[in-house]
Parts: sequence; C-alpha cells; structure tokens
Amino acid sequence: MRLKYWMLILVLGASLLSASFSHASENSFTVTTSVGAPLYFEDGSGLYNLLVEEIFKRLNIEVKLVWLPSRRSLVSTNDGVDDGNIARTSAVEKKFPNLVRVPEKVFDFEFMAYSRDPSITLSDWKSLNPYVVGIINGWQIVERNVAGAKLVTRANDYEQLFNLLDKGRVEVAILDRAMGSWKLKQLGLDIFPIDPPIIKLPMFIYLNKKHESLVPGFARVLKDMKRDGTFAAIYEKALPDYGNP
Repeated sequence: MRLKYWMLILVLGASLLSASFSHASENSFTVTTSVGAPLYFEDGSGLYNLLVEEIFKRLNIEVKLVWLPSRRSLVSTNDGVDDGNIARTSAVEKKFPNLVRVPEKVFDFEFMAYSRDPSITLSDWKSLNPYVVGIINGWQIVERNVAGAKLVTRANDYEQLFNLLDKGRVEVAILDRAMGSWKLKQLGLDIFPIDPPIIKLPMFIYLNKKHESLVPGFARVLKDMKRDGTFAAIYEKALPDYGNP
C-alpha cells in the first residue's frame, strides 16, 4: 500500500509539473526579427519593438524580441525553436511551411532606389538593368530581382551601402525607405531617394504552426490598435519623419 501511495504521488507530481511547463510555454513567446534600425533597436525603441510590446501586452503573453540573421530567424521559427517572426512578406510561405501568417499586415516595406543622380528614373526591377546596383547581402527578394543588372555589389549594412554609392562604386543602391531615410539623416550624404518605390510589399507577423490557434487573436489586436489610434501613435513615435502608416 505504501509503495502504491508514493507511486501515485509521483505520477500526480509529474502531471502537475508537465501542466505548469505547458502553461508557461503558452504564455511566453520569443519573437525574432532580422532587420535593424529604425525598425529594431536593442534599447527597445524601434517600430517593431514597440509594436511587439503592445500586441503581446494586449494578449497577456510575455514576449522577448531578439535579432537574428535573416535566414536563421526564419529557420528557428519554422522549426519551432522560436515562436514567431516579425515581419515578412508572404513569399516565405513557399520555403517555410510551418509558418502561419497573421493576416493583418504590420508594415508596408517600400523597396527604394537611392542615387547621387536625381535625374535617374526607374519604373520596376528591370529598369535597374543598365546600372551598377548595390544591395544588402542576404536580402533574397532583392538579389533575385536585380540579377539582370550590369553589376551587383553587396554590402553588409546600410552605412557600407551608402558609402559605396557616395564614392561612385555603385550607381544605384536598394534599401527600404524607412531604413534609408534614417541612415541618410545620420550620414548627411548627398544622396536622393528615387520615387516612386520600385515595389511596395505588405509585411506580416508569422507564428510557428503550433500557435495557429492564436492567429485570430493576433489579427484582432492589430486591427484594434489601428482602429483606436495606438498603431499610428507608435508609428509616429518610432518613425517621426517617415509619414503615416
């Protein structure tokens, strides 16, 4: 009898411990991002930092936002090592089947061309073909679409990319509008964005499929934030010189 009693205690204890771990995993998230300033800052002041903080606060889920290199951040979320990723285009769904899209967009990513020559006009990716083009290494969607350019030069970060342009090593540089505007303001170089954007793509939060049941809640919170003005207020705080979301 005593042996059975202690075995029952052990089984009950293990069940309670398992339940507590399960509950903890459902109420704490690690979200990854692969972009930098001004969308992500280590001090928590970037657009994605502030959006993630508010979204998860409303969902009553503890969250940690971490930076990882582009492909690694997708792989870790697809494999379930991390719980979510902010923010990606729908193109990732082809290669990463375990990612589930939150259907309410977070941000429109404007792929801009920058140049020292304001007379250059561009209409699409193919219109870049006559030029020496600078891009950020690892931006796969850009790499695929500039393959027909006269020459493609890769840079490791925004500053290196704009320095290549400033020194005449490339004729056109491709970067997101928010990132490009922020870095040019810092550097003070005589470089211009070429409007309109080459392409504008909506960006979404993706969750690992084990959290698929939470997708409607995430979409609802994003819609609520846009409706009650919180989204616009966060946008203005993080990107005051960038315009309306």
